[in-house]
Amino acid sequence: MSALGLLLTLGLASAAPGAEDAPEDAPIDAGEFDDASAGPADAAPIAEGPVLEVEDQVEEPLAPAPEAPVDPPTDIPDRPHFVYANTYGLTFGISPLPSVDVTSFFGGALRRREGQARRWAIGYQITVSVGLAERYILGVLTHRHHVAAYTYTAGGRLFASASLGIAFLTIVPGVLEGEGKLGFLFGPRRHFNRFAGVFGGMVRLGWHFHMMEKLPMPQAGLFLGFVVR
Repeated sequence: MSALGLLLTLGLASAAPGAEDAPEDAPIDAGEFDDASAGPADAAPIAEGPVLEVEDQVEEPLAPAPEAPVDPPTDIPDRPHFVYANTYGLTFGISPLPSVDVTSFFGGALRRREGQARRWAIGYQITVSVGLAERYILGVLTHRHHVAAYTYTAGGRLFASASLGIAFLTIVPGVLEGEGKLGFLFGPRRHFNRFAGVFGGMVRLGWHFHMMEKLPMPQAGLFLGFVVR
């Protein structure tokens, strides 16, 4: 072979494309880019809705706890102590003429509970009645013996009592009765002193079982006196 033929053969071999080389104008598969570019933008769409505005919640300050009532300074002790009351009253019954009542109470005050202003006293009450308020002539002199409870406050004005017992018409026992009083305490230093004046009204209901009365008979009146608390 001549030298010219050898050169032509080498030149053609070097210019021929390889099997592995792709043609310059080969079409590009778009699917490759679709698969590679898939990302958050192709995720399922988020449902849109109204936007809720959350207001800032301001906590209101708590109201201060109410202070416990403070009793005014007083000489009345909280511990159990002796209580005495003495009253004078005018009592009316079914008779047109009244009776005069003189009542004395001897008792003991109960211990006052913390935070409670009202005081209570339990004891014995005796009443001597002279007059015609009773429905029998024997009642011109009547003495009554009751178990009584008195209640009051150191600084307040309200006074009350309730009692239950038996009455003797002169010397004849015969009247089972209950009695209630409601009044007001007064005095220039009633807040401080154990001594105070008292004025009010009384209602009494008695049944004369000795005479076998069918109905209890009422009495009512006014009283004035004092109490040592």
